[in-house]
Amino acid sequence: HIFYQPHPTLAFPVLNQKVIPFPLAEAQGAVIARVFSGRLGLPYEDEMKTWEQDWTKKNGDARMFHVLKFPADADYIDELHDWAVSADGEGEVVTPSDEPSRGVVVRRGKTPPYWGEKEYWMRERFPAIKKAFQDMGEERHRKRTLQDVGFDYEEWKGRKRG
Repeated sequence: HIFYQPHPTLAFPVLNQKVIPFPLAEAQGAVIARVFSGRLGLPYEDEMKTWEQDWTKKNGDARMFHVLKFPADADYIDELHDWAVSADGEGEVVTPSDEPSRGVVVRRGKTPPYWGEKEYWMRERFPAIKKAFQDMGEERHRKRTLQDVGFDYEEWKGRKRG
């Protein structure tokens, strides 16, 4: 969904639809930066073609090719995270010359987002959250948190545990 397979020096971020755009852009940007800096490799051309064919069979072509409905969008963000942090040099321990006894963990690029259970929980409920917020009319301007709108992750998590 990022690199143009015939010419992988071209990247087209955030073409996907039905996604949360900013975390997706951040995760794709991390991958693009690492690929273009030579620290992260792309799959071989035949692997990219096979992926594209498989994706098209499963999801359709044309406009549907870029649609990632929940939970596919959240899964994709996590896949991009895992790919980005696998780059050469990520998390290397580097010893500064002025303090040779102390090793410092250095990330060579910004760590992209990773969605855990809470982010999945929020994403799954976005339509209901949006409706509840809109249904509050003018009162919605005083709401600052999901709890204010009636959505409490910690409460849900407690009920889930039983």
